[in-house]
Amino acid sequence: MKTIKLSILLSFGSLCLMAQYPNNIYLTDPNTNSGSGTKLILGSGSQSGNYHSIGINNYWTEFRSHTNEGWKFITGNTSETKLVVEGNGKVGIGTTSPTASLSLKGLANNRVLDGYGKSGNLMMMVNTTGGWPHFILYDNATSGTPLVHLNTNGNSFLNGGNVGIGTTNPDQLLTISEDDNPVLRLERSGTNKHNWEIYSQSGGSLFFRGGANAVGTSLTNFLAIQSNGNVGIGTTTPESKLAVDGKIRATEVKILTDVNSVPDYVFEADYELRTLQETKEYITKYKHLPEIPSATEIGENGIDLGDMNMRLLKKIEELTLHLIEQNERMEKMEKELHALKD
Repeated sequence: MKTIKLSILLSFGSLCLMAQYPNNIYLTDPNTNSGSGTKLILGSGSQSGNYHSIGINNYWTEFRSHTNEGWKFITGNTSETKLVVEGNGKVGIGTTSPTASLSLKGLANNRVLDGYGKSGNLMMMVNTTGGWPHFILYDNATSGTPLVHLNTNGNSFLNGGNVGIGTTNPDQLLTISEDDNPVLRLERSGTNKHNWEIYSQSGGSLFFRGGANAVGTSLTNFLAIQSNGNVGIGTTTPESKLAVDGKIRATEVKILTDVNSVPDYVFEADYELRTLQETKEYITKYKHLPEIPSATEIGENGIDLGDMNMRLLKKIEELTLHLIEQNERMEKMEKELHALKD
């Protein structure tokens, strides 16, 4: 039978309790062990060997292990380990094999973290419904709609509140903030896929650009919205509300114009109609119709469709008046010829 030596020593107000056999327990004077503060040492051999210690060291309570196995905390009547602190510093809650600095394994209902505050509770769940991992964050109870639901193979959503990227004060459902040229990129995986970017320039202009397997300036600008509201398609420098560099195809185009610009005044009795001889002399000299821009002017300034349509309408109305006048002359001449034959 092994002998246990128990001694109580009073030394400078300290108490020393020692049970001396291969599995030792020491409750000693702070000056009798390395370090400071009272310690309870469990283990075999000396402090330089393998042992675990729980103690008070100056201003903190310490759990110390001189082995590679770490600590296990067991509760309940099933001897099931609830918490593990491995020798490498990894902590496992609900698992005895932590793979990260902190590994959490939920209970039967997949709850892994509950938080309690003054105004409400917060609960985090991780499950594998449908065979795919889910991360779910609830407010107060699991019966309502989650605040956050991240699904690796399905719908993910945020319920309530604004989301900020680059800002802590989002004022819209999604606010992206960047001091210099923020970019929102839409990218398709794989090769030869067309990617898109929405790019905000520091000057206030917004660009929609795209391209296959391209990034940033290597993408093509398809649409530009300047800070003054001008929109450019195929051009980044629109000088009007809408500028298009390319063809436009539409089933209907309606141009609103000032009613006073419609040339119905041509049919007024006091309108001075240019004679055909005057028109001929003008064409001979300038090589284009009166009040119609020349080819050079159109090449430099383009065509204002609304204005040009009104100018052409005026020429049609003037031509109609000339035809009416010519028809009246021909009818008069036919009457004179019939009179001569009679």
